[in-house]
Amino acid sequence: MILNKLTLTDFISHKHTELDFGYGINLILGPNGAGKTSILDAISFALFSDSSGRGKKENLINSKANRCKVALEFTEAGIKYDVEWSMDRGKSARGYLYRYSGEEKKVIALGGEKALIPEIERVLGIDRSMFVQSIYVRQGEIEELITATPADRKTLISKLLGVEDLQRACDNIRAIIAEYDLASKELEGELSQEPGIETDRMRYLSISVESNKLLATKRGEVDEVENKISGLRAALDELKEKKKAFERLDKDKRVLETGIEAAKQKLKKEQVELDRAVWAEARVSHLAGEVESPEGCGGVAVLSNSALVLIWAIAPPGSEPLFGLLI
Repeated sequence: MILNKLTLTDFISHKHTELDFGYGINLILGPNGAGKTSILDAISFALFSDSSGRGKKENLINSKANRCKVALEFTEAGIKYDVEWSMDRGKSARGYLYRYSGEEKKVIALGGEKALIPEIERVLGIDRSMFVQSIYVRQGEIEELITATPADRKTLISKLLGVEDLQRACDNIRAIIAEYDLASKELEGELSQEPGIETDRMRYLSISVESNKLLATKRGEVDEVENKISGLRAALDELKEKKKAFERLDKDKRVLETGIEAAKQKLKKEQVELDRAVWAEARVSHLAGEVESPEGCGGVAVLSNSALVLIWAIAPPGSEPLFGLLI
């Protein structure tokens, strides 16, 4: 899914805001209370009518208004969609889901949450639970991830990736396997105590075989869950490595930016010196063309480190020489 555009009207702190998202990473910067988190809340509300970060849905309406509107344009699998919601104070939200075909915009669902949300989930291929666990990170969870103790960080990462659900399922399956192991041993013990009752033995044997089959199935499920957990751990390690690489690149970027700024200042200074030298050379050439040195007149040009200096002396016969200096 690619987010294209978000429009907010009387949504929390936003009176009227339009955001066009670029391809790739988009940064939303602003002081506390500027409405950054409200933008994320609006995206979650537009896709899944979710207001869990604000409590009641009515809290999404600006305190000075009686109605709020949210419109989100996104692209999924190369097809552009537009979902629009409006909600009056004290009433349920109503919305429209559009699909674009070229420049044509067609309604594919309308009404309340029960009409729109299943269709949006079908388009995206994920539900709200998966969206919250794998895509959307609420305010404070990243900071908590950085500042938490190793044990708490492990718990939080497991929650974000949905590992705790898999671990819970794995633990439940282990308990079931233990119960079946115990039942199997009890049945075998009873069979060994009644070797003379063939009918009961065969019945217990059949139960034991079925139990072993079920046990093998559950063990297979346990192995599958453990493989998923291993895969998620490997993905987590990969994310850590990518984070380290990103931090190195960001550091190199700051060093390059500092060098570029220093080079710009040096170039600017040298350009000023060059402009002065060019101006002086042009001035000297202009004066040299205008002044012809008569008998008794002399001139000399001296080039200093910073500019061209022209010194000349004019002395008509029988008079004191007149000196001039041009810088």
